[in-house]
Amino acid sequence: MGRSLGTGVAVHVATERKVAGVCLVSPYDSIRSLAQEMYPAVPIGWLLKHPFDSVARAPSIHVPLLALMASDDTIVPVRHSQRLIAAWGGPHQERVLPGVNHDSIALSVGYHDAIREFLTALHPARP
Repeated sequence: MGRSLGTGVAVHVATERKVAGVCLVSPYDSIRSLAQEMYPAVPIGWLLKHPFDSVARAPSIHVPLLALMASDDTIVPVRHSQRLIAAWGGPHQERVLPGVNHDSIALSVGYHDAIREFLTALHPARP
């Protein structure tokens, strides 16, 4: 599981280790893409040592993905999350949580339930 900046780390781990699934909260396609959109006149490529290019790694990941996004997120706009989700190599679920932003997403109705349901589906209870 990763949240915001940590989603890039979680995606990297999923390419290097055996995982049952990946849960990403406010995920982005790449830091380079986000930064370039925020600062179009700055040569972002020259400044970033680690671009966290998750969208390039996503097609090689074949485990289930749960992506949670905030409808009013101005830090990681939903379109950046959707680019990553579209490139994902395995099954995916996505939920845009209404009326919340980047900082308040964990307080939204349905946030914890979505994660619990996802984890339960990955590891159903044994008899």
